[in-house]
Amino acid sequence: MYKWLIAADSSCDLPEAEHVIAVTISSRLSGSWASAMTAREIFLEQNPDRRVLVIDSRSTGPAPSLILLRARAN
Repeated sequence: MYKWLIAADSSCDLPEAEHVIAVTISSRLSGSWASAMTAREIFLEQNPDRRVLVIDSRSTGPAPSLILLRARAN
């Protein structure tokens, strides 16, 4: 089991990870962040011992990828 799963897309299998970080494109341009937050709440209701961090990258350019690369490096 992963300690942290760094989610780059919506096809991640959340139950495999103990904790999840999801980075979305800008919430001003897409509903991805709002959908991820809704999914987070549903997931945490069923799995209160897990942690899910949803990050709004506030970008559609390279920022989401850079955030993921930085998170994976740590």
